[in-house]
Amino acid sequence: MLFDILGIIVSSVFLILSTRVAVGAFEKLVVKLKVDGLVLAAIMVALSTSLPELFVGIAAALEGTPEISLGNVLGSNVANVSLVIGGASLLAGSVSVVGDFMKREFVAAFLAGLMPLLLILDGKLSRLDGVILLVAYAFYIRDVVIAGKHKSLAEKGVKKHGLFTRLKWIHNNHVDGWAVKLMLGVAGVIVGADLLVRFASGLATDLGVPAFLIGILVVSVGTSLPELVLETQAIKRKDVALVFGDLLGSTVANSTLIIGITTLIHPIEITKVSKYAVAGGSFIVVFSLLWAFSMTKKKLDRWEALVLLGLYVMFVGLELVVG
Repeated sequence: MLFDILGIIVSSVFLILSTRVAVGAFEKLVVKLKVDGLVLAAIMVALSTSLPELFVGIAAALEGTPEISLGNVLGSNVANVSLVIGGASLLAGSVSVVGDFMKREFVAAFLAGLMPLLLILDGKLSRLDGVILLVAYAFYIRDVVIAGKHKSLAEKGVKKHGLFTRLKWIHNNHVDGWAVKLMLGVAGVIVGADLLVRFASGLATDLGVPAFLIGILVVSVGTSLPELVLETQAIKRKDVALVFGDLLGSTVANSTLIIGITTLIHPIEITKVSKYAVAGGSFIVVFSLLWAFSMTKKKLDRWEALVLLGLYVMFVGLELVVG
């Protein structure tokens, strides 16, 4: 058991470092592409910080334990709107909430977070459910891209055309290193995710507890740490679009893209729907409170961050009691 615990810690650290490399490469790419801030945060950065959840989901499905992925996603969603934003705000200071796009992003993230909770009510997540979730993510991307105000590369001598034209411009202008760093980062995430799933499965067997519980309490924390690091840095820079764009975009990606891919590989049988009630109820309560904090004063203060952290502690306690 000690070996599995050490393995989880080491693989989580490896995941964090690999994700930071991948995120750095993504940021370098999109800055050169002049992508709109909302599109950058809600899709590209959010997707890059969700790489651990994605490859944990794939690894868990291939290992025949997709419930680890489901637990990871549900736990990560609760952690994102409590532990991550609360911890980052407590460490870096209060964060202002500005921009009309915030309301739309909050609604999208909330609805996306509810989707897998509603789909499991029939006792399973089938491949059809996976397709539904992936289609939902595609519509989300479409909405964000349409809503975002695109900036062209006209200042750099590039016309506002497709992605191929922009990537060709990057190649011709020698934006070195981003592709190599991206590949290395993604490769590291894949290895780290596979190790994390293996050690988590071993710990669940050693303790005699459901794999879902390990996923929701242990794996989810490890895969949410990249978001915590990014949010803290973004709050210090007062980059509000990045803070909430990544936070809410990651919640959408976790709930739709990642669960969708996982269930396409290996459908998930739900033996007891009630055991997901704590995670579902916690997500609704914490998300609603974050929304209220953010929208009433257009600001998230440190005392509100403490409340969110306290709710996460309560969530962990309830899961341990119920699980």
